[in-house]
Amino acid sequence: MNKVIAGNDVSIGYQLLLETLSKWGVTRYVGVTGGGVVHFLKHINPLVNFCSEESGFLSIAEYSAGFIPLGYYLSSGRMAAAVATTGAASKLLSCGISDAKLHDIPAIYIVPLTGEEIQGHSPLQDTSESGSNLVAQLRSELPESVFVLDSPETLAEKLSSAQVQLERAKPVVLEEKNYHANLKPLDYCAIARACGWEAEQLAPDLSNLSILLDKATGNTMKSLLIDIPVDASQVLGRNPRVKNL
Repeated sequence: MNKVIAGNDVSIGYQLLLETLSKWGVTRYVGVTGGGVVHFLKHINPLVNFCSEESGFLSIAEYSAGFIPLGYYLSSGRMAAAVATTGAASKLLSCGISDAKLHDIPAIYIVPLTGEEIQGHSPLQDTSESGSNLVAQLRSELPESVFVLDSPETLAEKLSSAQVQLERAKPVVLEEKNYHANLKPLDYCAIARACGWEAEQLAPDLSNLSILLDKATGNTMKSLLIDIPVDASQVLGRNPRVKNL
């Protein structure tokens, strides 16, 4: 549990999902975080010690991440989970599903679904029928192995069904019903500093932009995270994705 970021606040749904994955023996999570999965991944520590038995998340490009559960299972006999946010990230992550299916490898893919209020506002992120139609796409390849986790009342039942597929050596996709618009703010600067990075926030009026650019190009030998606040009021110009923020 990553208490530096998440504290002790875990929703019932995430708690059950995390506990179930742990019971399945899953300790390795790979992929890239993002708005759709950040509130799931914030409960998992970064993977630092590859020999540790504790759960850990390894940040790696989505396409590569999609194949890691296959290699991990073949080398260790244990399952792993690949995680990505909405849009092209989910498409890249799912490239490993075909291999897992054809080679009978139990692998877990966790991707989010956007809410109804996103439909029509951000086509690259929209997972509904009017967007990427992600559920139908995945079910065309895995008709019995795609589970939409959209209700606490049915969560345990769907996870139990997913376990049956995994025991049959089949990959499963767990799709979280998530809402970008409902994300709570995270202090990314505090997170970066906790990891030993330097971190600064860009002023909304860009008044400190030149200072941050000088710092970014300096010879500090330290990673620098620059937190850029969302321009929801579009003061700096039209933002075509504002409805998704």
